[in-house]
Parts: sequence; C-alpha cells; structure tokens
Amino acid sequence: MKGGQDQLAAVENDWLDRLDDIGLPLVGIAILAWFLCGRNRYSRSIVPLVLTGLVLVVQLVAIPLENDDPAAFGDNIGGLVLLLPFFVFALVYYFRVGRSILVAESGD
Repeated sequence: MKGGQDQLAAVENDWLDRLDDIGLPLVGIAILAWFLCGRNRYSRSIVPLVLTGLVLVVQLVAIPLENDDPAAFGDNIGGLVLLLPFFVFALVYYFRVGRSILVAESGD
C-alpha cells in the first residue's frame, strides 16, 4: 500500500484495541434508540446517565488496552477530559433536580 493507507492499516489490529471504536458507537446507537422510542425524551429517567456512565467505562477500559499505542492512548485521554466533567455535571443536575421535584410535590 502507498501513502496514508499503509499507516492506517497498522494502527489497531487487535480486537481489544478496537473496544472503544466499537463500544462507543454501539452505546451511541442505544442512546438514540432510547431517546427516539416512545415518549422517553419527555420523561425523567436514569437511563441516559447509565448509558453515559457506560461510555465512561468503555473509555476507562480502553486506556490500559491501548497503552502501547500513543496515538490511540491519547484519544482516550482526550475523550475522558471531555466526558468526565459532562458526566459529573449531569449526575449532580439529575439528583438536584430530583430532590427539587420531591420537595415541590410534597408541598413544603
């Protein structure tokens, strides 16, 4: 092979190295399916947080598996830098809003 194709072919040959490349789109499809199915987008549910946590786990598991490849290792760290603050914010928001809903329903 000539050009850039030769470089791309040797990047991730092992199935374990492809875990995040396969896992992230699968979780993304599951998130879309949940969101578009029925009236889920209008309901308050823990499912999006669980699926976001699953993405975080996929990224964390991929770090030791791709430790020998600096390019693949770097994109996992970048993904965690973006995903972790979002996950923490969504988690705090979910439980704070839930507490507010319970207080409002109880009527003080």
